[in-house]
Amino acid sequence: MRYGTIMMVIALAAGAALLLTGCGGGGGGSADGPGGTDTASLTGTVYAPAVQVAGVGPAQDGPAGIPVPNCPVEVRTEPGGQRLASGTTDGNGRYAFYGLEVGQRVMVEARINGQIPFMAQARLRDGTCEADVTEGTTMAAICARISRGDGTGADADGVSDAVLQECLQYQARNGYRYGQSESRRPDFTDPEDVQQSAGALMTAAAEEALARARSSRSESDCTGATQMMLAQLRARGQNRLEWDTQLMNRLTEALQRGPVTEEQVAHVLSRVMNRNVTAEQVRQAVAEMRQQLGFGQVDRDPEVVEVVAAMTMNAGAGQQLRLQTLAQVQAMVQMLAE
Repeated sequence: MRYGTIMMVIALAAGAALLLTGCGGGGGGSADGPGGTDTASLTGTVYAPAVQVAGVGPAQDGPAGIPVPNCPVEVRTEPGGQRLASGTTDGNGRYAFYGLEVGQRVMVEARINGQIPFMAQARLRDGTCEADVTEGTTMAAICARISRGDGTGADADGVSDAVLQECLQYQARNGYRYGQSESRRPDFTDPEDVQQSAGALMTAAAEEALARARSSRSESDCTGATQMMLAQLRARGQNRLEWDTQLMNRLTEALQRGPVTEEQVAHVLSRVMNRNVTAEQVRQAVAEMRQQLGFGQVDRDPEVVEVVAAMTMNAGAGQQLRLQTLAQVQAMVQMLAE
């Protein structure tokens, strides 16, 4: 039998959410906890690349890395960081926790030879959740965390969930080739280096999501691109005006319709702000927004979501065109749709 099992039983505090990456299972597969509460199991394998693992016995370094035996593993609330369970992996790098109360968003953290925790984020549902811990899940989990700004806020609008999925997929396809940068694995003993790499990953994934939305104009792609744009603003502390659900929906619809010209934006802004705004001012504001968020400087007409980012962020040329309230932003988006 390839995998052994460590059985650990612990009750978790109640939460509410849906399935996230790595978790499977379905209704009816769980045992009841105290008081008839539905419970879940959380299992997976901890992997690390050979270059990061000292003292691990002979093993085949597969696509996910080397399974890490006898590795300390903790389960914590996300956000919040409250420790809910702990244990170690078995000889095959496998961990398992049973009797977990469903509905929690959790982070599985594995410390490998004193490095920063390798991580995987999951939401628990009834049945079995599988959450392997790898380099890729670690980078994506850090991206999801920084997409909430200070890393502690809730994710009522689903933005960090979207970031987690986009960054997981980008990392799987591209490895550490983020944008135009060379492929370089971060030093997982250096938290600052890992944080910088995660930021570069999120920028590359956001830029790709926006390009995909431009190409397909599908609702799902446009929703994802809008969420990734807001995540970029939050991660960089640039979201001076927090976008509400209504605005997010309108920006998704605008992205489905297609780009606008700088002249169109200037005309609408002149009406909204009751002063003369030029197309050159709009062009400069959008260009500086793209630079501030780390996007490539592409000569193209802006999308409405880019215009809103430029006019609501803290820094850049958009300050001279700064919209003061969400009502002004909503009015601009509505006029651009006419």
